[in-house]
Amino acid sequence: MMHLERYKRKFKELIQLERREQMLLYRKEIKSLDGREREWLGRALLHMKCVKAERGLGGRKVLKFIKKSGEKLPETEISVGDLVIISRKDPLAKDSEIGTVSEKTSRALKIAFDREPKSWILAKEVRIDLYVNDITFQRMLEALDRLEKLKEENPELLGVILGYKKPEFESLPKIKFFNEKLNKSQRIAVKKALAAKHLFLIHGPPGTGKTVTCTEIILQHVSRGYKVLATSDSNTAVDNLLENLINSRAKVVRIGHP
Repeated sequence: MMHLERYKRKFKELIQLERREQMLLYRKEIKSLDGREREWLGRALLHMKCVKAERGLGGRKVLKFIKKSGEKLPETEISVGDLVIISRKDPLAKDSEIGTVSEKTSRALKIAFDREPKSWILAKEVRIDLYVNDITFQRMLEALDRLEKLKEENPELLGVILGYKKPEFESLPKIKFFNEKLNKSQRIAVKKALAAKHLFLIHGPPGTGKTVTCTEIILQHVSRGYKVLATSDSNTAVDNLLENLINSRAKVVRIGHP
């Protein structure tokens, strides 16, 4: 059992630890890969130039960068809210600058700086490297803060999340499985997921059939007249689930980057 404030504090500390670890991993990657390899991975943009300087919120300096060639930006992981390193050639050089992506289009990035950036950024061809995908961590922190709303909106669910209330289940339904090849543990998981009043966790290592089980759970809910929103922390996982659902002739809509 854990008090809400203690729960939030604990996980915010863990999120910050993970964020720092990602920074270290990216620094190692920058050392081991050249710029072209990082750009191919979507974590760098080469041959960029500053075409506009302006003042943003709070008087922060905001610079607009485009490809020197004028071409569209290649596919990149760099998104609004991410921390990036701006350098002449070596992102780990002492004179490199760190900024936050404030706007992104198909041809340009706008980057905001907490302090006045060095003058060479305006005149030189630069390289922009993803330093940490901050939007992911911001969303996790926002999710923790949203738990406050559950105090009034759904105190029972909050109790389950914090561990001072046991999850409740309705009587297990008799169901006809869409996938007759499910094994015993998968069938039990499907039944319990359908019977869960608040939430249900399916946990297991890769290759144990979690995606197949989730596909069955979604199909069962749809057959009962529900609309289902399925999300994941990776596009690949969403695509795998989508493929299973399409093969089952379910009506689906894919949102996001394929």
